[in-house]
Amino acid sequence: MSNSRKISLFPYLLLLVPPLMWGGNFVVGRYIHDSIPPATMNFWRWLLAFVILSLWSGKDIWRRRGLIRKHWWFLFLLGLSGITLFHTFVYASLHYTTAVNSTLIFTLTPVTIIILSWLLFRDTITSRQVLGIVISLAGAAAIILKGDWRMLLDIRFNRGDLLMLFAMPNWAFYSVMLKRRPAGLDANLLLVSTIFIGLVLQVPLFLWELLQGQTMDLNAASALSIAYVCIGPSIIAYFCWNRGVADVGANQAGVFLHLVPVFGAIFAIIFLNEQMYRYHFIGIVLIAAGVYLSTYAGRGRLLIQSAD
Repeated sequence: MSNSRKISLFPYLLLLVPPLMWGGNFVVGRYIHDSIPPATMNFWRWLLAFVILSLWSGKDIWRRRGLIRKHWWFLFLLGLSGITLFHTFVYASLHYTTAVNSTLIFTLTPVTIIILSWLLFRDTITSRQVLGIVISLAGAAAIILKGDWRMLLDIRFNRGDLLMLFAMPNWAFYSVMLKRRPAGLDANLLLVSTIFIGLVLQVPLFLWELLQGQTMDLNAASALSIAYVCIGPSIIAYFCWNRGVADVGANQAGVFLHLVPVFGAIFAIIFLNEQMYRYHFIGIVLIAAGVYLSTYAGRGRLLIQSAD
C-alpha cells in the first residue's frame, strides 16, 4: 500500500473512534445506573474533562477570553443543550431502559436535525425527507412499543425511552447551532468554553441530587466508569472527530454517527447480556431507511422552501 493511500485512509480511521467511544458511553451509563445518579455522572464527567483540557490549552483559551465574552450567548445555548441537558437526559434514560433501546432511539437524531433546521432557520426540506421522517418515527415507535401497537391504547411507555426522546432534540439543537458558529471560534476554543458553561449549568442539578440524598457509590467500578466517559467519549472522541471533520468534511463525517447504535448494541449484548428482539430489528430497518431517505437519497421534490 502506497504512502498516499495510507494518508488518505487516516482521517476515516480517526472517524471510527468517536462512534466507538460514544457507543461505549451508553453501555457504561447503563452499567453504573445503580451507583451514580445521572446529574452526578454528568457533572464529574465534564469537570474532569474540563480540568484536563485546561491543563492542555488553558493559556491559549485565557488569551482569547474576549471572544468568549463576545459570543457568550451562543456558547450558553451550546453548553445548555449539548453538555447539560442532552447528557443528563441520556444518563437518566439509562436508569429505566436498556442500552440497546437508547442507542437505537438515538438513530433518530439526523431526522430531528432536519426538522429543527427547518423550524429554526427555514432550511429547505423535500418530500423525500418528509417520507424519511415518517418512516424513522415508525421505527422508533416499534422499539418503544416493543412491536405491540396495542400499547398505544393505554399509553404506557417506558420512562427511559421517553427520556431518550427528550435527549435527542437537545443534541439536534446543538448540532444545528454548530452550523452557525461565529468566525474566530475554532474547535478547541468552542469545546473548552462550551464545556465550562455546560458544567456551570450542571451544578444546580448536581446539588439537587445531593439534597435529595442521591449520592455516588465511590468504588472501583464507578471510578473507572467516570474515567472512561471523561477520557474516551469526552476528550479522545472529540479530538478525533474534529480532526476527521477537518480532513474529509462534515457531510462525509456525519455518516459515521450511524455507527453509534451499532457499537452500542454490540457492547450491550457482550458486556451487559442484553438481548435483541424482533421488534429491535424491525425498528432498525425502518429507522435506517428513514435516515437514508432523509439525508442521502437525493434531493426529491421540494415540499417546503427555505425562507431565504
